[in-house]
Amino acid sequence: MIRSRNAGAFLISIDFVFRNRALYEVAVRDNVFDRDWIARAYTLRPEDVAVIPHDPSCAIKVTIPRQAPSGDPRDTDIDSSQQYVPLLALELTPAARPLLAAPER
Repeated sequence: MIRSRNAGAFLISIDFVFRNRALYEVAVRDNVFDRDWIARAYTLRPEDVAVIPHDPSCAIKVTIPRQAPSGDPRDTDIDSSQQYVPLLALELTPAARPLLAAPER
């Protein structure tokens, strides 16, 4: 599951919740959520990108600054609910592909 939302007026939080621990562990081990790649996708500096793995929930949180404060006239997505879209281009490593095809357990 992927969702994005406001993390205050100046930040966006994008959550990736994995359907199983094995897929989560491959994504973390293989650095799928690379700060440099994410920074380029959003035209940010890498130091402005936070990637936070959360082992107990098999989730990864990405936090980035908003382009304009929430509610600002330049703000095109007041709830930040569409801000995950650039991250749909992330590619899983070959090790993760069989895990996607495996049945749920």
